[in-house]
Amino acid sequence: MGGHLLVVSLGYEFIDNAVAYTTPVFAGLDATVQYSFGTDSKNYAEGATEGQSSVERLLSGAVRYRSDNLMEAFGIETINQAQPQADRNGLDDSISYNLGANYNAGWAKFFFYTQIFENYTSAAKTTTFSLDGGVDGYGVNVGVEVPAFGGAVKAGRLRREPRR
Repeated sequence: MGGHLLVVSLGYEFIDNAVAYTTPVFAGLDATVQYSFGTDSKNYAEGATEGQSSVERLLSGAVRYRSDNLMEAFGIETINQAQPQADRNGLDDSISYNLGANYNAGWAKFFFYTQIFENYTSAAKTTTFSLDGGVDGYGVNVGVEVPAFGGAVKAGRLRREPRR
């Protein structure tokens, strides 16, 4: 079954040399911030230096609420694009706004995820929309999981709208 990467911007599957902090949980709430001094050292251009404008750097933050049956999260991610290549391609720094939730009703679990994104070089994992100058758009994923036949039946509806 397709997941969120089918409808959203393609950030990083991994990042290098990151620092992260997650707060303790208080009344079901916690928050996380993260910074990466370089997002993919295997792909650094000649002369690129970690922590400098010659490499892409990622900054993200999220707030999450969890109770017995409900989980909600909101996060923002920004990528400072490597220079001078980003300027040559007319690419501004990337930013995405993310909102997700799931609710376990006992007889079924419901899911919701949406993202608005700007200036990512590509979007949608299986049918990639890609432009050096950046892709803007949004994605929405709504789904349900119902226990059945010793396993689970899953159904979902995806919608994506990359543009540029």
